[in-house]
Amino acid sequence: MKRSISWWTESGHLLVRHPELLTAARGICGFGGGARWMHRAMAITGWRMPPFRGNAGYFQMGWVKYGVCGILALLAAVVLCTGGLMWFAPLVAVAVFYATEAQMVFLFPEALLGRRSPWASARALTFSAGGTWKVMAGVLPIATGMLTGWRHGRSREAWLQGCLAVVLWHREVALSRPAWVENPASLPPLEIGPVAPLLVRRETLKSGVPGTFRVLWISDLHWRGAGDRATLLAIRGIVQKEKPDICILGGDFVERPHALPLLKLLVRSIVRTSPCVALPGNHDLGRFSDAVPNAIRKAGGHWLPDTGRFDFANADGGRLEIVTRDAPRPSPSISRIVAVHDPAELDDSPPGEGTIVLAGHLHGGQWVISAKGGRLLPAAWFYQHAWLRRNHAGAEWIVSRGAGDTLPMRWNCPREVILCEIS
Repeated sequence: MKRSISWWTESGHLLVRHPELLTAARGICGFGGGARWMHRAMAITGWRMPPFRGNAGYFQMGWVKYGVCGILALLAAVVLCTGGLMWFAPLVAVAVFYATEAQMVFLFPEALLGRRSPWASARALTFSAGGTWKVMAGVLPIATGMLTGWRHGRSREAWLQGCLAVVLWHREVALSRPAWVENPASLPPLEIGPVAPLLVRRETLKSGVPGTFRVLWISDLHWRGAGDRATLLAIRGIVQKEKPDICILGGDFVERPHALPLLKLLVRSIVRTSPCVALPGNHDLGRFSDAVPNAIRKAGGHWLPDTGRFDFANADGGRLEIVTRDAPRPSPSISRIVAVHDPAELDDSPPGEGTIVLAGHLHGGQWVISAKGGRLLPAAWFYQHAWLRRNHAGAEWIVSRGAGDTLPMRWNCPREVILCEIS
């Protein structure tokens, strides 16, 4: 609550320092006009804003947002009145209204920034801001100031001050949210669209060769275009911080042709730090069968199907070999990774004892209700390899939940990249 009061105070000072915001507010009509004003306010507070898209979409967005809040509040009041608790109905209706609005308090700023899924990214920011109750504790003082402004003859200024307080609040939360995390408990259970931070999952593996190899396994990007830039920046930051010995890209890179430039940027940013090896997924066949490998080769990456293997040595003289499923077994002095997109590709050709298998494709099932023993349910009822890690047929299997999706909806199944330390 103290923080919301400080945002309220700071927004009042901003309105004094920028009288053009008061001038621009004259003639505001509806949610579209309010969105245009907020676009200007966000630019003043430091955001680099994309062009304003027009009023129509924001008009609909506003009615949906407050319509949902109002309907749920009304239903709560009706239920209480029907049950003979009408004295509590107004209080509960207000609580339900603001608990619902807390999920969408950052909706307009996220939409104005051009987010691909503003409803989902607004909900993710609510989680980052501390969850529903903490956001409600921030919303209520601001809403009180906005609604009581008429008592001092400044209802319009109070309304603008409240909107500007939300803009400042949004900026603080959005800029403080990390691009990636290592603790899955810090991520929201529900994610719609790639809006939550990326999870870095760490796995430690044993090998019979000297020294240590650090391998970053990145699978299932499913990029569509500019809306996936946040994932690109997160992976680039992870590579720069962790400095893996090699990065392996596990297929299913793009869903649309105009995402290919993002893929090139990713590979170029990786090869500045580490070698980059890539292999195809099922989504990289057909119309992308030439475009994807060409993009990776031009950006400086190694397309694994060209040779079937890629090997390198560490400073201690240990050798690591990355191979496709059909490669012959190397000598015992070489640590071997079999990289495949779909773990089922190895059902007819077991990888051999002592091998490390890196796979993806299954996305963890995307909806996980239980993860007992490493098995991800309900996906494990239908897919043999729906686990996170398992020793199977003498090999150590690591299966990624993927960094993206074709249908971007997940429950209790964070998008991830995997950092494997082989020692």
